Amino acid sequence: MTIIHPLVYDSNTTQTEGGAMPPNARLRELRAARRMTQGDLAVAARSTVPYIGFIERAGHTPGPDLRRRIAKAFGVVESEIWPDITDNAGN
Repeated sequence: MTIIHPLVYDSNTTQTEGGAMPPNARLRELRAARRMTQGDLAVAARSTVPYIGFIERAGHTPGPDLRRRIAKAFGVVESEIWPDITDNAGN
């Protein structure tokens, strides 16, 4: 595991015990793959840059509305980012 900052890990090497990437690392990976800045994601998900940064750094799980908006911004279902969360019907 490569530590970039005490609270931020290299998303290419950070994995949980079962091999799944933690949600905050998955969020960074999706954003980087789409060449989005935190600002781009904040606009697309109708959030703020500081809050997106908080989610990515601290692994904070946002509420259901913002989770849906973030997933929609990436074109994925919520469970692709937050596997412990059950998607609501229609997402």
